[in-house]
Amino acid sequence: MWSCVLPLFHCGQHTVLMSALAVGGALVVLRGFDPGAVLAAIERHRITVMVGLPMMYGALLAQPQRAARDLSSLRLCVYAMAPMSRTQLLRLLDGFCPNFALVSGQTEMYPGATIFEVQEQRKRFGSYWGVGTLVNEVAVMGDEGDLLGPEQVGEIVFRGPNVMLDYYKDPEATANAQRFGWHHSGDLGKFDADGQLVFLDRPKDMVKSGGENVPSIKVEEVLLRG
Repeated sequence: MWSCVLPLFHCGQHTVLMSALAVGGALVVLRGFDPGAVLAAIERHRITVMVGLPMMYGALLAQPQRAARDLSSLRLCVYAMAPMSRTQLLRLLDGFCPNFALVSGQTEMYPGATIFEVQEQRKRFGSYWGVGTLVNEVAVMGDEGDLLGPEQVGEIVFRGPNVMLDYYKDPEATANAQRFGWHHSGDLGKFDADGQLVFLDRPKDMVKSGGENVPSIKVEEVLLRG
């Protein structure tokens, strides 16, 4: 039993809808996000899979009625589109659902490109994207199309059947995004020593400070720890 709390026009929620239907699952479609209504729906319909944003899960944690609801049916909660503080994640694992996964991607990579699973989240904190999904490869590429090794910074690229065919009536943009046979995300990243992908920044979001390039995501990490 899957929940639908994100807008149905968004590719993220469309992924949830189509995934459930593809395996013969059932869906509970809610008219907008209301924390109390979501908690009631989980208990009433015995929802097993939920996909939402970190701010949604935060609102569910803050609901006074949460402790009185039976949420034991939840087997997997997925969050996307924004980072989650370690404090909030640990609270959710302890009092909401024992299994949380971060799924990242972009519109050109339907339905998703990377997954950061709960056992890895317990061991490391930061702007991690995890590993590629079962349907696509992920790599870090240098300027000349060379694939980089651990701790080497480059552009995050993807390859697989879930990559877009092209940008509508824009062959130049399509060719630029598909250089060297990989889809180019425009994001900078690296793999750590264990093969987990770390998102660093978009080049345009780099902060210049004291002559150094400071990834904006590092500033966000410090704020999330506060």
